[in-house]
Amino acid sequence: MGYESAKNLSREDFKRRYGVHPETFDSMVKVAKVERMIQKKTGRNDKLSIEDQVLMTLSYWREYRTYFHLAQDWEVNESTAYRIIRRVEDMLIKSGMFALPGKKALTEADSEIETIAIDVTEHQVERPKKASAAFAVARRMPHSRQQKSYYNRCLKIFRLLSSRYRNRRKRLNLRLSLLSGIYNYELDREYKLAIA
Repeated sequence: MGYESAKNLSREDFKRRYGVHPETFDSMVKVAKVERMIQKKTGRNDKLSIEDQVLMTLSYWREYRTYFHLAQDWEVNESTAYRIIRRVEDMLIKSGMFALPGKKALTEADSEIETIAIDVTEHQVERPKKASAAFAVARRMPHSRQQKSYYNRCLKIFRLLSSRYRNRRKRLNLRLSLLSGIYNYELDREYKLAIA
C-alpha cells in the first residue's frame, strides 16, 4: 500500500495500519524532506518518494516482517529496503523532534514534567554468536535482556517491541528510543490540542 492509497484512509484506519496518526506521519515526512534537502544527492533518483520511504519504515516497525517481504511489497531490492529503513531512522533521530530527552533535561529546574512512564521489561534478543567473547556472560543466562525504556502498553502495537528482536541487539536502543519519542510526540500533540 503506497502513499497514494494510504492518504485515503480515515484517521483511525491510518493509526491502525501504521501505528501513528496521520499528523505525526506528516511531521515525520517534513523532517525527512528537510534532511534530504540538506544531504548531497548524487546518482539516480529514488524509486520511492519520501512519503513511501517513511511508510515503509512504519510498516516495518508495525509488522516487523523481514526485509525480503517488505522489498517484495514495495517492489525494490532487499538491500534497498534495508538502506531506506536505516536512513529514515537515522534522519528521525538526528532531527531531535522524535528523540527522548536525556537525563540532564529531566534534572533541570526549569523543566516541567507532567508524566513519566517507565516500563522495565525483559525483551528477548537473538542468541549472541558463540565465538564472541564479549557476550560470554550472556551465554550463561537466559537469552533476554532487561531493557529500561520509556514506553508503555500503547507501544506494544509495534510488533518490533512485542515480539522477539531478530537483529542481535543491533540498533535496538535506537529503535526503542525512536518509537518512544514518536509516542511522546503524539502525547504532547494531543495534550496541546486538548488545551487549545
